[in-house]
Amino acid sequence: MSSVDTVLARKEQKRSEKLAKEQERQERAIINAENLHKEVVMLENSSSSSDEDVDDLYPCTSACNSQKSSPPAKRGRHIVITPELAAALDRHKVSSRSAVMVVGEAAKSLGQDVSSLTLNKSSIQRHSEQYRMEFAASIRQNFQPDASLVVHWDGKLLPDLASRDTVDRLPILVSSCGGGSQLLSVPKLSAGTGAAQAHAVFEALNEWQIADNVEGLCFDTTSSNTGHKSGACVILEQLLRRDLLHLACRHHILELIAGSAFTEVMGASSAPEVLLFKRFKAHWQSVNQAQFEDSSTSQLTANAVADVKEDLGTFLMSALARDQTRDDFRELLEITLIFLGITPVRGIRFAAPGAMHQARWMTKIIYTFKIWMFRSQFSLSVREEKGLRELCIFFAKICQGLVHRSSSYCSTQQ
Repeated sequence: MSSVDTVLARKEQKRSEKLAKEQERQERAIINAENLHKEVVMLENSSSSSDEDVDDLYPCTSACNSQKSSPPAKRGRHIVITPELAAALDRHKVSSRSAVMVVGEAAKSLGQDVSSLTLNKSSIQRHSEQYRMEFAASIRQNFQPDASLVVHWDGKLLPDLASRDTVDRLPILVSSCGGGSQLLSVPKLSAGTGAAQAHAVFEALNEWQIADNVEGLCFDTTSSNTGHKSGACVILEQLLRRDLLHLACRHHILELIAGSAFTEVMGASSAPEVLLFKRFKAHWQSVNQAQFEDSSTSQLTANAVADVKEDLGTFLMSALARDQTRDDFRELLEITLIFLGITPVRGIRFAAPGAMHQARWMTKIIYTFKIWMFRSQFSLSVREEKGLRELCIFFAKICQGLVHRSSSYCSTQQ
C-alpha cells in the first residue's frame, strides 16, 4: 500500500513542477511581449514625427557623432536648392529623400557647415515644386504667337505615375508656320473617346490663352478623331465655334498599304502577333547571318526587281546619307539594299528581330525581307515561301514611296 502512495506522490510532484514551469514560461512570454510592444510604440512615435524633424537629424548624425549628449543645434536657414539644382535632380530622377544625402555629402566635401543649411526632404520637395510652377508659368507667359497655329494631339497608353496600371495620356502641342512648336500638356484622360480628347485639347488651349490663334487640326485617322458626330475634330470645332483646316496624318495610310498586302498574301489573323514572325524570332539565335540569300539567288525575284533596282538603290543610298529620325527607318533602308544585292555604307548587318505587333506596318516589311533571305535556314511551307517572295517584290517596289512619306512625316512632327 505504501509503495502505491509513493508512486502517486511522485506523479503529483512532477505534475506540479510541470505546471509551475509552464506558468513561469507564460509569465516570461507576457513580459517579453509587453517590452516589445513598448519598443514598437516608441519607434512609431519617433517615426511619426514630421519629415523635417527626422531629416534635421542628418547634419548631427553625419558630422556630430561625438556630441550626442549636446543639445540640438538651431535649424539651418540657408536655402541650398536653386532652380538649376532642382532641374538637375528632376532630370536624373533623384527623389527628395535621396537628394538630402546627396546634397548634404556634397556640401560637406566642399567644407560647408551642413547644420546651417535648410536640408530636409520637405524643403527640397517644396522648393522643387515651386520652381517647376514658376518655370511653367514663365514658359506660358513668354509664348505669345503672332501667327496661325496648328494643334496636334495623339493618345498614348502609358504607365501611370501613381500605380502599376496603364492610363490614356494625350500629348498636345501646337506648331506655327515658321516651324516653331510648343508642348502644351500631357493630360490623363478618363477614356480615349473623341469627346474626352476634344475637351482636353480645348482646356489646354484656353489655359495657354491661344484658342483664337488655332486655324488647323493635325490628327491621325482613327474613328475617335474623324467621326462625323462624336469625333474629336467635330467636337473641337463646336467648342471653338468656327471651322478649322483638317490636316489628317497620311502616315497611317502606309499601315493600310503594308497591312492589306500582307493579309491578302499570307492570310488574316486575329492574334495580336504574327505567328510566323514569332517563330522566326525564336529561331534567330540559330541563324548564320553570313549565309543570307538576296534577290539575285532567285532568278524569278531578280527579274521582278530588275526594273527598279538601279533607281531604288540610288534613292536608298541618298536617303541613308541623310540623318534618319528613327532606327527602324534606317533598318528598312539598309535591309532593302541588302535584298537588292547592294552593300550599304555601314556594311551588311542584320539587327535582331524586334517588335512584331500587328499594328506595326514597318515590322511586317522588315520581317518579310529577313525571313525570305534566311529561308534556307528556317522551316517554311511552299505557300509561305511563295507569299514572302511576292511580298518582298511588292515592298521593294513601293519602298521608295513608303520611306519618303514616313521620313517627311517625322520631320514635320519634330
